[in-house]
Amino acid sequence: MTIKDIAKKLGYSVSVVSRALNPSPDKSSTVSEQTRQKIRAAVAKMNYTPNYAASCISRRKHPAIGIFMPTFCRSLICDAINGISQVATENNLALNLYFGGSTDLARFLRTVTHQQNLGIIVYYSEHLHHPGEFARLLREFCQKDGKVVLFNTAPPDERFQAELASGRMVVLKFDDYDGGRQAAAHLHQQACAEYFVLSLASVYYQERARGFCDYLHERGITAVHENLPLPTPDIHADRACLRAALQRHLGCKPLGLFVPSDYHALDVLGIMSSLGWQTGRDFHLVSYNKCDFLNHVNHDLASLEQDFFYAGFRAMQMLTAMLNCEPVTSELIKTKVAIFKAD
Repeated sequence: MTIKDIAKKLGYSVSVVSRALNPSPDKSSTVSEQTRQKIRAAVAKMNYTPNYAASCISRRKHPAIGIFMPTFCRSLICDAINGISQVATENNLALNLYFGGSTDLARFLRTVTHQQNLGIIVYYSEHLHHPGEFARLLREFCQKDGKVVLFNTAPPDERFQAELASGRMVVLKFDDYDGGRQAAAHLHQQACAEYFVLSLASVYYQERARGFCDYLHERGITAVHENLPLPTPDIHADRACLRAALQRHLGCKPLGLFVPSDYHALDVLGIMSSLGWQTGRDFHLVSYNKCDFLNHVNHDLASLEQDFFYAGFRAMQMLTAMLNCEPVTSELIKTKVAIFKAD
């Protein structure tokens, strides 16, 4: 079905239908809000997919969606891109992919603002070198009617309430606090004698640790909580730091141990083994992310799974809805516990 077919069926001209379906109507548009809503409601029942590329080119806008992802090499990023691309393909939307660190983020935002991209999905590191500049550029993109989905992160400051309220920006992130609570619930079921959580520098890890401690505190249990300034560029120093922290707190068995990162959990497994502690007998371990390599680790452990394919898929669904001027609100995605058993 084409826009001409819709216009003929509804009894409007092609130009009126086109302006009514335009996600960013010109200020000079003569279509009334009542007519716009009437056409949109009728079109919604016809399974019509707008051709964003054609309408953008006619308005001298760049038809692509800008995607900014961090450069860390994990399958999670690939999963997110796969989910995003599936929805983009279904909606005839092209993608421009950018990968980089926080220093590349400002250049990305300047590019998409200059090109007048339809919308962007941004997943950035929390360690922003110039948070003020990032906030300014992000707001400038929104003010030019760009649509933004912040992926697995929160706005850089509280000043973005106007953008969030206007529908130009939404946040889609994993519920790290709930993930920590799930980790505690799993270990609590193992009837551990003591509970210990290692919290790392990232705010994601800190939220997981907070949820872990709160769940146990509500049940009259005090968890040992140690904050470590990890990761650092020196992996050997990181392992030494982990070993020292573990040795300070090893006591009664079985120990319930929560390490909110699969990569550090792998180091912890090696350290605990070298200290003579056996998983499933002397301690129970919960890690985070369910990375692929856990399928090859022959230990009893659990990991909180973050479905990045679904997150990417949902982020693109939200952005597409925003382009169609549909109401969209920020969302939290729950994690789930995955169990691994030794042979």
